Amino acid sequence: MLLTLQNGTKVPVKLHHGIYVFNSGPNYESKGAVETLRELAPGTVGMSSVPEALAARMLGLHVYGLSIITNLAAGIEKKPLAHEEVSEIGKMMSHPV
Repeated sequence: MLLTLQNGTKVPVKLHHGIYVFNSGPNYESKGAVETLRELAPGTVGMSSVPEALAARMLGLHVYGLSIITNLAAGIEKKPLAHEEVSEIGKMMSHPV
């Protein structure tokens, strides 16, 4: 899919379809929580998309969800989770390309 930015630039975007699991957060899941969540076979786990979509629907808005994955869960990568890395990815994705 091509995404057209405000400046007219077209950027290729790979979309995935899957199960999104909501976690109330704000926190990183423990290794044990990740193992439990794996039983649900989610494509991703997040904190804000579900309540935002519910609030929008309560206002009568139509909702299309798009989430950015900023990190893999605890125990999936060998290196420890780093909040700085997550923040940096969030900053990169919040600015136009």
